[in-house]
Amino acid sequence: MRKTGITAFAFLFLAVSVYSQNIEKLARNISEKLSPVYRHLHANPELSLNEKETATFLQKRLKQLGYKLIGPFGGHGFVGVLENGSGPVILVRADMDALPVKEATGVSYASTVVVSEYNKQTPVMHACGHDIHMTSWLGTAEIMAKSRSHWQGTLIMLAQPAEEFGDGARNMLQDGLFKKIPKPDYALALHVSADLAAGTIGYTGGYSYANVDAMQIMVKGKGGQGAY
Repeated sequence: MRKTGITAFAFLFLAVSVYSQNIEKLARNISEKLSPVYRHLHANPELSLNEKETATFLQKRLKQLGYKLIGPFGGHGFVGVLENGSGPVILVRADMDALPVKEATGVSYASTVVVSEYNKQTPVMHACGHDIHMTSWLGTAEIMAKSRSHWQGTLIMLAQPAEEFGDGARNMLQDGLFKKIPKPDYALALHVSADLAAGTIGYTGGYSYANVDAMQIMVKGKGGQGAY
């Protein structure tokens, strides 16, 4: 896995290095506006298959940027499509759901959400980084929308529900997702990683963070990310 700078996301999509300085400036300007977006999403988590308000929040922002909204798929899943002439079709996916976890970070924007779920009062938290995923996804959508003079093709921004259960992707497909949107030539997903320093990204072709096994174990110690 190779590492590169913060502007690599923009380069990956635009693939035109001559515009790198303009894209970096645009990315930095947009990133300054994303902190309150992240805090809002973090403070207002919703469990799998219940992402109604989260989807509405994301849809409103995509619509303001000129994306055509299509959906719902698989519950609260949807896509935003930005057509910009002939060229490749790129799909960028982010997940929306949170986990039944009580937040104990002590930050000012910590989640205090508690819902009636699993036959009990259940605290909810974005403990797997989906709030960061959605924030990065929105930033990417804005960079691309404001850089249309530098690229051609079709961009599909896909918001997936119920990633934690594994049902979201399946449900979206069963709802005829790829019969109702342009067929992507490339599909990109992202996930935060504790292995990489802040300000860098890692990328790889093919599958990554994409395997599901079932097992039962008991771990004694401090809480952490189950994938590790």
